[in-house]
Amino acid sequence: MKTKLHLMQFDSEQIARSDLVVGEYYFPEQEQGGDIIPGTWDPSRTFPNTLVFITQDAQSGFWIIIAVDDSNTSLAQHANCRLAWDNLSAVILGGTYTGNDMSALYVSPVPAGAYNPWNGQPPAPPEQPAQ
Repeated sequence: MKTKLHLMQFDSEQIARSDLVVGEYYFPEQEQGGDIIPGTWDPSRTFPNTLVFITQDAQSGFWIIIAVDDSNTSLAQHANCRLAWDNLSAVILGGTYTGNDMSALYVSPVPAGAYNPWNGQPPAPPEQPAQ
């Protein structure tokens, strides 16, 4: 299991793909034997389209968790890194979020077996119309 996790936020997926650091985790579209294989995020290291809520409000943009084996300062100190943490020790490694943000932060889905350094409440379920 990858032990260093990085919660990243971008205005769009296209911007994330074009980023010099984060784009390394995206495999572009390829032609193989006359067939087009669509581009995809590295399934062994990334969790794209992560949903992020602060105080139960959905946060805009494209969110992705990138998991790596060793400390990666390029990710942890990236301007778009909101939170970087060590999954084994629960040590916060970087990011722009503070303790106040983390007390209201909720992320879904969380990679299996991942330590959750946040403790915000999940979003309230949508109200059902009266019948």
